[in-house]
Amino acid sequence: HHSPATEEGYPGDMNLSVTYRLADDTLLLEYQATANEDTPINLTNHSYFNLGGIGSGSVREHEMQMHADRYTVTDSALIPTGERRDVTGTPYDFHDFHKIGERIEKTPGGYDTNFWLLQDTPVTLGGKTLFAAVTVRSAAYQLDCYTDLPCIQIYSGNFLGVGESCPVFKYRVAQEKQHAICLETQFEPDAVNHGEGILHVGETYAHTTAYRLSHR
Repeated sequence: HHSPATEEGYPGDMNLSVTYRLADDTLLLEYQATANEDTPINLTNHSYFNLGGIGSGSVREHEMQMHADRYTVTDSALIPTGERRDVTGTPYDFHDFHKIGERIEKTPGGYDTNFWLLQDTPVTLGGKTLFAAVTVRSAAYQLDCYTDLPCIQIYSGNFLGVGESCPVFKYRVAQEKQHAICLETQFEPDAVNHGEGILHVGETYAHTTAYRLSHR
């Protein structure tokens, strides 16, 4: 994709690509971008997952474990406040496996939250060194997410099915609240305010995220 200067207000011309590569049981998403002016950049993937299959119902019974120790605090409009808070003892603590719905009512509307990854468990996938980020599992399947990015946004589908123009899933299955989850690797949403997430002239933005599906 070529993004011309001033598109959506961003400076400079940017050329970017995303390569989807299947290596055994792992799908790798490889992002690359260059620009001719310094510009903010924060690419991610917004695929919806439900390990029970399409139309199987809520993901609240799925279990999740995360290699993260802090989360980004937001206001009532989901705008980051600048605070990064310890997850310990909060509904955002997934150091151990918890059902997604176990403490979701203690959050403002569900999970739509940026987490800071520990990057403490390196793995080699498809020739790339990545770090374990999140594991989501059902009774039958397990989905592991890996990345070399510092953060991940967990979105529990809180607005699925909202609004008359809401599209349907494949097989014409209607969207319903919290019937899927997104695992969006990224920089912090307001990284530009912290001097991060900037692609400088002469640099190449190059990051990889992987999703590995297995039977339990």
